[in-house]
Amino acid sequence: KYANPWQHLKFQYGNAKGKAFTEEEDRFIVCMTHQLGYGRWEELKYEIRRSWNFRFDWFIKSRTPKELEARFKQLVRLIEKELEVEDAGGKRKVEGVANAAAPPPAKKVKK
Repeated sequence: KYANPWQHLKFQYGNAKGKAFTEEEDRFIVCMTHQLGYGRWEELKYEIRRSWNFRFDWFIKSRTPKELEARFKQLVRLIEKELEVEDAGGKRKVEGVANAAAPPPAKKVKK
């Protein structure tokens, strides 16, 4: 959907009051998790600490792997909700992010 998600990925936060993470941090978490693979939270923490973008951002650098995992899961729910809204216009409903790129099921042809 995005030519360069590292810079252009947007989230529909809704009424997320008290949101502590910035959109840049959220983009980094989603894109780096995609690059590293799901479940590699220690490596994600290492990449955040290594990133030049967050050299003065103590908040993101001090998050634990469990907190990063929880934030990623929250972001996935936001993305799934956004995809469901987009698909409500006549397309099939998305059951999960992994299914978003899946082709529609083949139709059976009666002879």
